[in-house]
Amino acid sequence: MRPIIYTTQRTGSTIVTDTLGNLCMQHSGYKSVLYEYFSIQPDFKVGYKKDNDIITIDEYERVSTKWYTYPMDELSYRLSLIDNDYNYMIKVMSDYPDYFKDIIESIVRTNFEVVYLERKDKVKQLISYLGTLQTNVSHYSQHPSNIYHSTKLMDKPIIYSIEQTNQFIDNLKKYKQFKDNNPSKYPTIYYEDFLELGGNEQSLIEILNLDITDYKPIEITTIPTPYSKKESEDHIINKKDWLTDKQRIIDVLQQI
Repeated sequence: MRPIIYTTQRTGSTIVTDTLGNLCMQHSGYKSVLYEYFSIQPDFKVGYKKDNDIITIDEYERVSTKWYTYPMDELSYRLSLIDNDYNYMIKVMSDYPDYFKDIIESIVRTNFEVVYLERKDKVKQLISYLGTLQTNVSHYSQHPSNIYHSTKLMDKPIIYSIEQTNQFIDNLKKYKQFKDNNPSKYPTIYYEDFLELGGNEQSLIEILNLDITDYKPIEITTIPTPYSKKESEDHIINKKDWLTDKQRIIDVLQQI
C-alpha cells in the first residue's frame, strides 16, 4: 500500500493526511508526512530538509509576498531531495499550474495509489476557500506545538468574489478531470463521512476497507474552522451579490 491523497482545498485534507500518514508509517514503511510537497504557493512558505535519509518540514509560514523566484526551481529542489524515494505521505492539490502538470501527474501515476478526497457540501467548501484566501489563515489547532497553531475565532468578513469563485470552480474541474482519467482502487473519501465516523484512523480503515487492525493512533490537534457566526455563509458581507449568484453557483457545482 503506497497511497497518495489527491484533492482540492478545504476538504479536511490536513487531518486526513495526518491520520492516513500515521497508518502508513506503521504499516507501509512511510518515513514521514510531507503534506503539499509538490505545491509551490506564493503565500505558503514551506521548507524541507533531509537528515538521516528522512525528509522533514523545517519551516512553515503563511506570508503576504511571494517567497520564491522561480517555482520550477523549488519543485526541482524537492524532487532532488526525495530522489525517487516515495515512501512519504503526500497530498496533491489539483490547483498546481499547468507547467507542473506533466511532472506531478506522472509521479503520482507511476509511484502511488491515488486516494481521492472530496467534500459533499461544495457551497460550504467554497465559502471556506474564500475565507482562507482573504484571511491568509488556513488551519486551526488546539495545541501550541502544532505548526498550524491558531485558536482565534474566525470572525473576519468574507467577500463574495466572482473571480475567486471561478478559480475554485476551475480547481474542482481539474480535480474531476484527473479523477475521471485515473480510477482508484479505493473508495472516495468524503470529508463529512470521515467526520461522522469519528474523524480518525478507524474512520479511514472503514471507508477505504483497509486490512489493518493494530495501530497506535496519533493525537489529533487540528480543528474545523471555528466560525464566530452560526453559519459560515453569515460571514459574507456583500449578501446581495452572493444571493443573486448563489443558485447559479449551486447549479454549476452540481454539474462538476
